[in-house]
Amino acid sequence: MIAAVILGAVLMAGVVILLSQVRPAPPHLKSAMARLYPANVAPPSGSVDKTPELKDRLGSWLATRPIVTERIQVPSKELNLLGIAPARFLGEKALYAVIGLLFPIVLTSILGLIGVTLPLVIPAGAGIGLAVVLSMVPDAEVRAKAKAARAEFTRDIGAYLDLVALERKGGSGAAQALESAAAGGDNWVFRRLQEALAQARWSHTPAWEALSQLADDLNTPALSDVADIMRIGGEESAGVYTTLRARSQSLRNQILTDEQARANADNERMIIPVTSLAMVFIALLGIPAVMQIAAG
Repeated sequence: MIAAVILGAVLMAGVVILLSQVRPAPPHLKSAMARLYPANVAPPSGSVDKTPELKDRLGSWLATRPIVTERIQVPSKELNLLGIAPARFLGEKALYAVIGLLFPIVLTSILGLIGVTLPLVIPAGAGIGLAVVLSMVPDAEVRAKAKAARAEFTRDIGAYLDLVALERKGGSGAAQALESAAAGGDNWVFRRLQEALAQARWSHTPAWEALSQLADDLNTPALSDVADIMRIGGEESAGVYTTLRARSQSLRNQILTDEQARANADNERMIIPVTSLAMVFIALLGIPAVMQIAAG
């Protein structure tokens, strides 16, 4: 009986510790304010260091090999959105593949030092399989980062639409309204807009064509809508203002719907661990009684 009580107490303590770790801690006020009002939001790309690394040199060499470029599909739109060079992406895939290829060989060599011998086919097959799997890690990472960056881009385009609408209502021309609205932000999204509009001004290209090209390069339909509205609206300030505000409201509703759907999905995923913890708790309460009955 005493052993059953001690076992139940130990298991209960483990559950309490697990719940204390799962429960989110209250956020620090300074960190929360920094997330709400960031002083300077960096672009979503990984590093700002321009010094060529091993992966850059390796990727540049691989990019010149037709056998590589013909068989590996580079996600150019995602890389362009993140500001990552295709050479770095190829180099990172190659390094992951090399690590996966060498890991079973090194592990087999270590086992050989302690007297465990494996057939050559095992490390060879495992190395090839692991190399293929690990080479897909950069693809998954790029897709995840691009999805988050594209969602952030869409949110900021909603604010950009409102700024353009206000500029147009104030009597600014189409190009001036687009440039003045882009100058109203300092994060990476607005910097990309500023660069595209500046290049359009220097090359004497219509501003909406530059935004349309940028939207196509980054695969951001929300920015393409801005370009289409400004192209169609022409110089009719009132009509453009109404259309821009309507599109901004529609975009905000779409973002809110997506956030609610994501929150509902997260809640559904939480059902499984919560149910599992409840079953463990019920089992812990029943273990002493069952052991006592079995002992009697």
